[in-house]
Amino acid sequence: MTQKAKFRKAISIFVTVLMVVALMPSIVFADATYQEWSKADSLPTSGVYKLTTDVTLSDKVTVGGWASERPEQPTKTLVLDLNGHTITASSKGAFYVQTSGGLTIEDSSAEGTGKIVSNGSNEIIYVGGAFSMTGGTIQNDTSSYALFVNGSGKADVSGGSIINTAKNGYAVQVNSNASMNFSNGTIQNTVNGGQAVYVNTSAKFTMTGGKVMQDSTYSSSAAIYSNGQKDSSVTIAGGEVVSKSIGVYSAFSPVTVTGGSINADNYAFQTRYATVDPAEGKEVAVTSGKSIFYTFGSSDNKVLGGDFDAPAIVKEYTTSDDNKKATISGGSFTTSPADYVDADSTAVGYTKPGEDKVFLVGSSKEIAEEVNSAVAGSTIDILKGDVDLSIAVDGVTISNSGDGNVTVNGDKVNQGDNIVIEHPTVSVTKPDVFTVGEAQEYTVSTTGGSKTGTMVKGYFKADNANIAKIEYYETADGNWYELTGDSFGPQSGFPLGDFTSKFRVTFTEAGCVNATIQIKAVDNDAVLAETTAEFKGVPAPHVHTPTEVKAKAATCTEDGNIAYWYCADCGKYFSDEALTKEISKDSIMIPATGEKPDKNETTDVPKTGDTGMLPWMLALLLSAGGFTVLGIKKKHAK
Repeated sequence: MTQKAKFRKAISIFVTVLMVVALMPSIVFADATYQEWSKADSLPTSGVYKLTTDVTLSDKVTVGGWASERPEQPTKTLVLDLNGHTITASSKGAFYVQTSGGLTIEDSSAEGTGKIVSNGSNEIIYVGGAFSMTGGTIQNDTSSYALFVNGSGKADVSGGSIINTAKNGYAVQVNSNASMNFSNGTIQNTVNGGQAVYVNTSAKFTMTGGKVMQDSTYSSSAAIYSNGQKDSSVTIAGGEVVSKSIGVYSAFSPVTVTGGSINADNYAFQTRYATVDPAEGKEVAVTSGKSIFYTFGSSDNKVLGGDFDAPAIVKEYTTSDDNKKATISGGSFTTSPADYVDADSTAVGYTKPGEDKVFLVGSSKEIAEEVNSAVAGSTIDILKGDVDLSIAVDGVTISNSGDGNVTVNGDKVNQGDNIVIEHPTVSVTKPDVFTVGEAQEYTVSTTGGSKTGTMVKGYFKADNANIAKIEYYETADGNWYELTGDSFGPQSGFPLGDFTSKFRVTFTEAGCVNATIQIKAVDNDAVLAETTAEFKGVPAPHVHTPTEVKAKAATCTEDGNIAYWYCADCGKYFSDEALTKEISKDSIMIPATGEKPDKNETTDVPKTGDTGMLPWMLALLLSAGGFTVLGIKKKHAK
């Protein structure tokens, strides 16, 4: 190998080594982020680890230490990626998170099969410090807890599943002064007599997403069961609560629902202080097989909005206390909430064509905005409160079953009465055009509808620059009278009904006039009916005064013409006496021939023996003889 080749090889090796060295820090860093844990009988107490095997514990793992209060940030933390593997707890549990500790459970496996299961009577994970969960499953199979948050502990669950499969067992209990935020994932109890979420003493549970499921059918079971005091709370701002019994139970602690859905086979709420008030931009949907509320004595449950599907509003737990009903000021219901609507709100039953009746509660303005767009065939029954409606279409039935002040399109609907909306109309029938200088008729027709009998006046508003006058026909005396102002009819008005009135208009010159015809109530000047119409004036048609012109043959020097008729007033030419076939001026002329006779030319045909032909004949003979002589000479020349 030459010296030059050796040098090139050394350079190549050197560059390769540099590339490997350059890549090494990132590889080392990646391995350092999650250390692999391969022991099958124990777990680390701090650090960041990824399981590479299933683990069966002989004792619980303690994370952190004791402290007088939980620090904002844990002083000792363990992040554990289940990586699809299973941890089987000891008889004492799996993890004990002390006040200063923090535990995070994850599962990076594609199938999400990482799991922590119980193996004894103690809670699987006890949290007195901080806990977070983004994946995996914690499953309790004993009469204990999958997740127990106690003291000042705080839990944040944003993924994964927490499940209880044992009678008298719990998926989650939040106790003492602890708190839990649930934003995604699943919390579920699968058996009768078990709990999904249990909130105790002064604890707080907040749900912004995810799903809580209670499969127990016991009448006392609830998906979220609070045994807390007034300083405890349950807040639902999103997610789904599904129960085969009660949705949310709380005897004393307040329950606030601002978003999400609750679907319960029995009662949606067995509560004393529940408030349902959808936040801006959010919806609350509640479905219940029995009633929305199952109330305690001295209850103060409130509904400010939401959609509720239930056969009843309230079932009373006791009958000895008068203050046990819900107060409703907003929302949509499948059964009448009228008995629970507060004094400042309005309740209506609203039925659209082909749909089931819904009951709406809200302010008078909110109800009007909701039902003013009713279509023909709809019915609106005002059950409670005041409302002023403006219904734009005909065929809507309005009834007043309550004792409030109800008006529709300006008309009062008395208690017990109903009306069917039929708007008054006004229309104009007229010719397409009006001839200038002629008085021509048109008609104005009205229908009274639900306003029949109302005293009204008619108004004709237009730019009258092209109009000489407008007249109306008085049926009382059979005369025409000029309309001097913009109104028609008696000054005191006339009762609105199904009538047709005759008018006539005279145009002074051609042009278009846009007119507005209105029918107004005399008492308040309200416009009850209105229409617009275009009146078009055109010039009077021209009457021809024709002159007949006879046909004339053309000569050599003079033009001729065909027979035609001519109107001197309009300058038009016609080929027929009826003046229906207009022709151009050029088409009536027959040009002169322009031919002149030759002085030496005669038109007489020559006769036999006429000497006039002699010169021509001699010339012809001489020509023939010349040709003959020439031919002889050429022959002799040969």
